[in-house]
Amino acid sequence: MQPGGDFLLDVSAEWPELAGWTYLEHARRGPVPRSVRAEALAVFEGAAQGVLGLEVERRASSRARRELARLLGGWCSEESIAFTANTTTAMSLCARSLSLGPADRVLLAPGEVASSVLPWVSLREQGVAVDRLPASEGPFLDPVALGDALAALRPRVLVLSAVSLVTGERRDLRQVGALARRVGATVVVDGAQAVGSVRLDLECVDVLCGCSRKWLFAPSGVGFLVVRPELLDRLRVPDPGGGSLSEGYLLDPARPWGGTWRAGAARFEGGPLSPVALAGLAASCRLLSVQGLEVVERSVLARAEGVAEAFGEVGWRVISPGGQARSGVVVAEGPPSTPRDLEARLRAARVVVRAKGRWLRASPHFWTPFEDVERLAAALRSVARVEASGIPSGGGVGEPRSRTGPSHER
Repeated sequence: MQPGGDFLLDVSAEWPELAGWTYLEHARRGPVPRSVRAEALAVFEGAAQGVLGLEVERRASSRARRELARLLGGWCSEESIAFTANTTTAMSLCARSLSLGPADRVLLAPGEVASSVLPWVSLREQGVAVDRLPASEGPFLDPVALGDALAALRPRVLVLSAVSLVTGERRDLRQVGALARRVGATVVVDGAQAVGSVRLDLECVDVLCGCSRKWLFAPSGVGFLVVRPELLDRLRVPDPGGGSLSEGYLLDPARPWGGTWRAGAARFEGGPLSPVALAGLAASCRLLSVQGLEVVERSVLARAEGVAEAFGEVGWRVISPGGQARSGVVVAEGPPSTPRDLEARLRAARVVVRAKGRWLRASPHFWTPFEDVERLAAALRSVARVEASGIPSGGGVGEPRSRTGPSHER
């Protein structure tokens, strides 16, 4: 891996552990760069001082809030951000904070993952009607069908991913949000597959959820709930704790029970989160901001296009759309001869992707060398040749050059 093009960082220095690997799994977990690890470790070292190191931890949280707001842009500010454990927790907080009841409906977009669906489906126990928009051709979002459904159902909330993990489809948030505005629906967006890889138009978005461990390539353990300022005071705090209240209340035992909420979305933070992960998030957001999201997006999409072309060259059917709907997530379907252990075989060839059955997902980031795209295609050709020959592969298309490498995560 070499420094590349417009990049303001040395790729080989930031990810030396991945030398010799083709890493195409940012949709699942981004590898943490060396500079990000260094900042996180510096905060971890402060834990040796106990309470004497608390100020270092507070600064890490403040930096993370500031750098994430800078990266997101638009109406987002430090006061708009609440940190959570992950995207699922953020989505669940949002679902329970809106005080929905039997008279309310929620509309879910097609092609959503469990973390974007289950927090809302659970509200059926409170009498909330939860509907899923039928897919048009494949699990894609049809703006016409969406507009019709919004007009007919008039939901209180519309939930969708900015980028679908299932298909790689990038949604037009401004168009979708404008349709929702016509019926007064609150627009809640899962940004886990978008933040850090492509720019987001938040103009018509009310709530954004996301996490640190994917395209932001920060340590795992931090998610975020970003709330439009004018919506904030209409939300209840479903999981209050000491961290939800203003410091003045905590220092004044004479005040009646109840206290005063912290200013901004930080009131949703009932207790402390990992300052180490927050320090890493601050560093990764700053790294991406310095690169410039326009450069990052352009690089991600160019590599995704290369992956889609590589799939086509080896006879795979690309599911993910192109054009304005392209994202960094590329999903393809292999031929009937695709082996069930494809992911393991590619891992043995030091190619890291996600495969299940005949479906394969590759997700390059801006720093991914273009040569890695060809390595993926070569590895797929090798698997096809082995299958055609009828010779047992021994679980891989090649022996790994070492016993170390990225772990296999479910």
